[in-house]
Amino acid sequence: MKHSLANDYYQHRLTIKRKNSNRRTEYSGKEAIALEMNHLSESIITNKQPKTPGKEGLQDVRLMQLIYQAVHTDKTIKV
Repeated sequence: MKHSLANDYYQHRLTIKRKNSNRRTEYSGKEAIALEMNHLSESIITNKQPKTPGKEGLQDVRLMQLIYQAVHTDKTIKV
């Protein structure tokens, strides 16, 4: 299995902590991506803002580009 450098898409864990309980759920990469796609589709169909807006994804891409740039130039990049 080939893995991304940023995310292995192999196993994801979600822990919801509340005052009196913790609930932990694990998803495989395929399940996690399917859930994301379903949520995005539902947001489009119902004309609602997704839980994670595109701005967050764009910020992640920009940060990853800066990380790669720092690695390739061996320089510290101020963010």
